[in-house]
Amino acid sequence: MITENMKEYIKLNAAEFRSNPYIQNVKVPTAKAGNFTLTTAAYEPGELLEYDLPDFARDPIEHRIGYFTERVEFPGIYVHKNAQKFDVFLLNYPKRLSIIHINTN
Repeated sequence: MITENMKEYIKLNAAEFRSNPYIQNVKVPTAKAGNFTLTTAAYEPGELLEYDLPDFARDPIEHRIGYFTERVEFPGIYVHKNAQKFDVFLLNYPKRLSIIHINTN
């Protein structure tokens, strides 16, 4: 859910994200190998994500947090360990590998 408190985060452009050749052309079937699952994943509207590597030159380190206002889908890799699911996504946004998302469920 998008709230007034989100004004401190960057609103990411869903159309720009979807127009990226990587997102347009890389389609993955759901496949499992050991502790890994390759599948299509998604960010829901208002879901916070780290959209680029942190700014390590800042003290304290500044994380680059943003959100989309609509659902976006992308290839994702889920890693399962000790009955917990960790999802790790590396995406090309907008021109280089930059979205890194780690979440525990």
